[in-house]
Amino acid sequence: MKTVITLNTSLINHLCVGMYGTLIDPDFMDEWNDDDRGFNFGAYKEYITDKFNETIEDYGTLEASGVSIKFEGLKGAKIHSPREYNFTTDSIQFLVAYDLDEMKALVKANYAQFDQYLTDNYTSHDGFFSFTPNNAVDWLVQANSREERAIAAFINYWDAYHGGFFADIQKEFEDNVLDLIHEVSHEFFEEIAA
Repeated sequence: MKTVITLNTSLINHLCVGMYGTLIDPDFMDEWNDDDRGFNFGAYKEYITDKFNETIEDYGTLEASGVSIKFEGLKGAKIHSPREYNFTTDSIQFLVAYDLDEMKALVKANYAQFDQYLTDNYTSHDGFFSFTPNNAVDWLVQANSREERAIAAFINYWDAYHGGFFADIQKEFEDNVLDLIHEVSHEFFEEIAA
């Protein structure tokens, strides 16, 4: 039976709407807008949100190794931008439908690999305090409780070892956003050349 949970991009590897210092940083667009036209950051964030939702919905259901996960945009979602970027980055929420029994079956079949993945990626160390289980036993407890970090940890493992979808999704999303940046910069340079 499918369960629907709300996750955000800060929990999923390779899915990022973070703008600070990235290809989609609006500071690049700011350089292309003169003082008369200005830059509407709110409209740009809405555009980013729409493009992210469209990209996620285009992929729909992802299937690999007996696990089926459906990603859906979240209507009315907004990008959350932190006040300071030293601990986190911009993120957006989206819906994920999953079957916990499918997840458990894959974990059971690949127990040692999954346990090692959790240990390698979610163990606290200097400069990183993890709120995600770092072993399969604790993961199962949290997954049974539908804890979003546990579900996201499985999805990250699943993508890394069985799917490989998220890098492609992120690339398509960034390409869509870069199309806008190219369009805006082209218009601006045409105006100043005239």
